[in-house]
Amino acid sequence: MKVYKFTTRKLETGHWAIGEYFDLLYNKVEVGSIESRDHNVFSLTLRVKASQEALAQNPNCPFMNRRVKQRFASREEARVWCNDNVEALLGQLYFDAR
Repeated sequence: MKVYKFTTRKLETGHWAIGEYFDLLYNKVEVGSIESRDHNVFSLTLRVKASQEALAQNPNCPFMNRRVKQRFASREEARVWCNDNVEALLGQLYFDAR
């Protein structure tokens, strides 16, 4: 299986947005987001496969958003962290079947 790099795409959130928001992409498929509300600390949210308990409660949503505890100084640092941990992340990420 070919291993791709994670990339980011800036979200156009409008003039009312307080912080910065970026989609996290893997092979051009959205798998999470990187966001900063104060422009100093960036947080990473990943779209992971739903557990069996979550699927039993809501069968219409096959994924869950999970926030990574680690905080990052920049968007690029968060993206590099994902690329460094790509092997561990691939088995957990949810890829939309569209």
